[in-house]
Amino acid sequence: MNFKDKKNPALGKSLSRLLGRSLCHDLSLQRTPPELLIPVPSHQRSLDARGYNPAQVIATSLSKILSIPVRHDLIIKRQPSAQQKELTADERRVNLENAFVLTANGSQVIPKHYRVAIIDDVITTGATANSMTKTLLKGGIQEVIIWAIARTP
Repeated sequence: MNFKDKKNPALGKSLSRLLGRSLCHDLSLQRTPPELLIPVPSHQRSLDARGYNPAQVIATSLSKILSIPVRHDLIIKRQPSAQQKELTADERRVNLENAFVLTANGSQVIPKHYRVAIIDDVITTGATANSMTKTLLKGGIQEVIIWAIARTP
């Protein structure tokens, strides 16, 4: 993906605008919007290599379009994990088991009744989203939804 692997955050902003338009339409028809956007965190090693967090780029753009606040300091990735794209579906699930933890801010800042949206660039098996969702629900969040730019077959 040129946005992620070719270090092209501008492409991520463009893709986010398309997703934002679609979400505006969907939210106006049927859904209660989330109160907060939480991008999938990158481990520091990935941030150092890439220079940015793709999910953060998307979340920041969506926040402006949808007027929903974004917080990137509420959940962290405990340790670096193997690159998901190199793993099978079963390996992906094991790779990210208990990979995320709420920060002190996350435990204190997010009201328990909140509905939050996890923001990611690509969903393949859903292992990342599932792991983050479990962490947020254990922390008392009422409802978690997942928004992503793309889904692989």
